[in-house]
Amino acid sequence: MAPPSPAKTKSLTKKMTKTSLESAKRRGFDRLYDTDLRGFYAQFTKDGTRASLRYRYRSKVSGERPTIKLGDYPGTFESVEQARDKAREYAAMVRSGLDPRLEIERQVERERHEKRQKELDELQIIGTFIERVWEEHILRNKKGAHDLQRIERHFKDWYSRKMPDLTKRDVTKWQHKLEKTGLAHATIKRSYDTFKAMLNYAVDQEVIEKNPLSRVGLKRPPAAQVEPKDGEGPRASRRPLTEMEIKALFRGIELYTKEKKEQRRHSLTKKNKQHLVDLTPFTYVDHAVPAILCCYYGGFRPGDILGLQWEHIGGDVKSITKVIEKIAHHGHGHMRFPIANHLSEVLRVWRKEQGNPKTGYVFPSPIFPGENRRLSDGALRKPWARIKKLGGLPESLHLYTLRHNFASQLIMAGQDLETVKRLMGHTDIKTTMDNYAHLLPEHEERAMAALSKIQGSPNLKRPYLKVVEK
Repeated sequence: MAPPSPAKTKSLTKKMTKTSLESAKRRGFDRLYDTDLRGFYAQFTKDGTRASLRYRYRSKVSGERPTIKLGDYPGTFESVEQARDKAREYAAMVRSGLDPRLEIERQVERERHEKRQKELDELQIIGTFIERVWEEHILRNKKGAHDLQRIERHFKDWYSRKMPDLTKRDVTKWQHKLEKTGLAHATIKRSYDTFKAMLNYAVDQEVIEKNPLSRVGLKRPPAAQVEPKDGEGPRASRRPLTEMEIKALFRGIELYTKEKKEQRRHSLTKKNKQHLVDLTPFTYVDHAVPAILCCYYGGFRPGDILGLQWEHIGGDVKSITKVIEKIAHHGHGHMRFPIANHLSEVLRVWRKEQGNPKTGYVFPSPIFPGENRRLSDGALRKPWARIKKLGGLPESLHLYTLRHNFASQLIMAGQDLETVKRLMGHTDIKTTMDNYAHLLPEHEERAMAALSKIQGSPNLKRPYLKVVEK
């Protein structure tokens, strides 16, 4: 059986007006061709509620006969004459050798480009870019909130500026302004590096073509910061702890533990506190002491300790294999670190007292017991301050100093910088050299003395070159 032939289009040719459109629709016509303008016609919808007004022409550019939809009536146009005027514009373009359809596409592309350019112009304003693009990106990072606050605190005056307009002079004036407030050069540099990273992200997102400050560095720090006195300055913490400080550290740990146990014993005398666990038989009363000892015996960053999980620790508690969070965004995978005997003992005791867990955070948050939530970044702040006070350590001693002490002790024990680099989790030997090479001169002198013994001393009575008399 042959397929049914398509229904034949019923069309009417008549001057297109409101009345002729209603008549043609009522009489069941599919199309109404206008007699005033060739190619101008109406296509009725199947439900008969609207007429689609169109213009068809022969292109002098391609030779084709494309159709342009002008709009609906009623709807797009208030009258048929408005649509006819639009069709006349296209007819004039055809007579002049243009293709209306191509011109429409070009106009749409121009409008799209102008809209995109307008959006880019708005996004190039620093405050707008931070709000619409960078904030969402940076908050994905562990320290993102701190970086966002740092930018707002130190670059608020630049929020109305456009990124491509920034110059070296702007940076110099900004640096001098912050230096007058007494801000340390290291703090200023961290803020500037964060700001430049934001500009690099703007390049990555194609908001700007290039970072205008990519080759602009800060001025050298003031002499007072370059040449610190009495051991103060940026390298003050990158040193080994003194014997007195080590004794004070462990005295503080011991007194902190005793204080916590005494506080718990006092709490247990109250009826509403008798559900608490008696801490008397425990070696570690909370997460603070074993976490701090991990920094001291292992040289780990505090942030890496807080993110440490039992899955990272070998079954024999002789090594730790984990992603170092500070360098994870550089694409570095898992790194393996051997564990010193003292640290192995700390972790064994802590695991036993925690019920021998196999998975989860080594130091989970005590605020949410049983939920295995990570400790907050400030979880060690108060315990560390209390340990320092009880032990008699300086208030200015930062917990991070324990990491520097670890590296310093390795170097003082004669370990080479490459080994120290690996144990510290540095990705670049330059980082190790910049931070700890100042501890090497004494060992370099001993090396040269040893070399002298091997080479021996020159015999001045018998010179190396024998002179032959003629």
